Amino acid sequence: MPANFFSRLIVGGFLLCAHQVNAANFKPTAQNSIIPKDAKVEFLWGEGEFTEGPTLGPDGVIYFSDIGNRTLKFDPRTKGTTVFRDDSGKSNGLMMDRKGNLIACEGANGGRRRISITSSEGKTRVLADRWQGKRFNSPNDLAIDAKGRAYFTDPRYVGDEPREIDFEGV
Repeated sequence: MPANFFSRLIVGGFLLCAHQVNAANFKPTAQNSIIPKDAKVEFLWGEGEFTEGPTLGPDGVIYFSDIGNRTLKFDPRTKGTTVFRDDSGKSNGLMMDRKGNLIACEGANGGRRRISITSSEGKTRVLADRWQGKRFNSPNDLAIDAKGRAYFTDPRYVGDEPREIDFEGV
């Protein structure tokens, strides 16, 4: 579990910071001890609208959201990036469950405002889209615990859709 967590943390940092960090000048220090001293920042992909939610699949493939409305996957073996899910409901936060299914927070502003699950075959279904009968605001990020329970944040900072839940929560 810790190795997987640290892999995700490192991958997430690389994806989110790739445009802001000059890879040639990156020098890990003792202050960031979770990153090996010989680590290097690599630019993986940069053709998106707004990337978020990197997560590591069981096969080592990196999945991430392009909030413009697709979920992509980067294969480190081939160095190729392909679309995993087109029309992703404005997905943001992503995580894999124990079976290798992709759990996604789908946001507002034209998204579906729900938590979905997509199998490796590409079949998607809704896990949740309401709390006490009211539509979610804009599911954003998530975490899955050791028992398989998903926790997610539900802020509302974008979107013109009617707001049914009058607070932002977890």
